[in-house]
Amino acid sequence: MDLLSITPDLQLGQVEHGIYIASQDVANDPELIHKHAITHVLNVAGCPSEKLPGLHYLDVYILDLPEEPLCHNFLPCFKFMDDALKTGCVLVHCNAAGKADPSSAPIS
Repeated sequence: MDLLSITPDLQLGQVEHGIYIASQDVANDPELIHKHAITHVLNVAGCPSEKLPGLHYLDVYILDLPEEPLCHNFLPCFKFMDDALKTGCVLVHCNAAGKADPSSAPIS
């Protein structure tokens, strides 16, 4: 993964039915969001993301560092994802689809 690349990273991974992980590039791409029926976006990047109209968002500020504690963010993320799955699909993203995504989108 080249974090300095200016080419958009439009890869989308499906963790489980209705749960996707990707980079912020996918989160900002209305065509991909629509194609995968994504209704909710969980942003676990260390900065705010662009908001597309008609979607529900939760921004959780997690730095992409090995020493960053993740566990105190789990409950709000899980609640948001549970609510999302009742009516649609959720995309979990950080800046470059790095280590924070799978940590916030466990398979239940």
